[in-house]
Amino acid sequence: LKETLRMTTYSIAWRHVQEDTTLTASSGKTYKLKKGMLVGLHFCMRHFDPDVYAEPEKFKPERFIGYGAGLSPVIDGKHYAWVPFSAGRHKCSGYPLAMLEIPVVMALLFREYDMELLDHLPGYNFQQAFGVIGPDEKPVRVKYAKRSKK
Repeated sequence: LKETLRMTTYSIAWRHVQEDTTLTASSGKTYKLKKGMLVGLHFCMRHFDPDVYAEPEKFKPERFIGYGAGLSPVIDGKHYAWVPFSAGRHKCSGYPLAMLEIPVVMALLFREYDMELLDHLPGYNFQQAFGVIGPDEKPVRVKYAKRSKK
């Protein structure tokens, strides 16, 4: 669950710029931010940061083994390493419920149906997304069948 949420996060941290400043990206490009501007920082930037996650583009649920169902956004001393529901006072109030509810719904679904993925999972479309990292336009088909009662 945590790895899926890491790779498909919805959270954006919206902040007002407190004073005029210039940011320089690792590419060398500069951005001038004026006091009062509204800036959105998408958490996928942190979730796909190779300084935080080795091979961030790969689906590796095992990277969360040992962290349990903890709600902390800090992993290995790295702040905001896992924040699919934002963090701090701006965190989604439904976060604890979602973390309990999603596994239950998935368990009920898989208890009732056998499922088979017929296509490869799509890549990510970061260009079209606003707040949500969407899949690219390739369809993904799933074959499902009701399980027989024993």
